[in-house]
Amino acid sequence: MTGHGKGIVADIVVGVIGAIAGGFLARYLGVTTAATSHSIIVEIVIAFAGAVILLAILRLAGFGRRRSFFR
Repeated sequence: MTGHGKGIVADIVVGVIGAIAGGFLARYLGVTTAATSHSIIVEIVIAFAGAVILLAILRLAGFGRRRSFFR
C-alpha cells in the first residue's frame, strides 16, 4: 500500500480535533443549528468541513508525508 496517512489512531484524532475546530469556526461565523429542523445534518457538515480544513492545513505543513530512507 502506498498511503500517506499516519495511521487509524492519528486520523481519528485529527478528525475529532477538526470537528471541534469546525464548531468553533461555525460559531465565529454565526452559523446556528438551533433554528433549523435538521440540526444534526448541519452539525455533521460543520464537523466534516472542520476536519477537511484541518487536514488541508496539516498536509500543507508537511505532516501527511512519509519519508523513506531506502528510496
